[in-house]
Amino acid sequence: MDKTGTLTKGEPEVTDVVVEGMPETEVLRLAAAVERESEHPLAEAVVRYADARAVTSAQAESFENVPGHGALAKVEGHLVFCVRSSLT
Repeated sequence: MDKTGTLTKGEPEVTDVVVEGMPETEVLRLAAAVERESEHPLAEAVVRYADARAVTSAQAESFENVPGHGALAKVEGHLVFCVRSSLT
């Protein structure tokens, strides 16, 4: 139970992916490549989600953790930023 009394699994999980202008599988492939290099629980959730959907793996280079903001790395010549965002 969490502090609100809700029964939870105790680990974050991806529930939806909202993409515009790019195939969802490509976004997941690039994001998972970056997040595989991170130890953050939210990064692990992205990797689990991509793996569960059998998204083809990619290799990240020059990984950089940006504390409090996210991570970035180069993936197949693309600079990929995985950053925290607010939908509000």
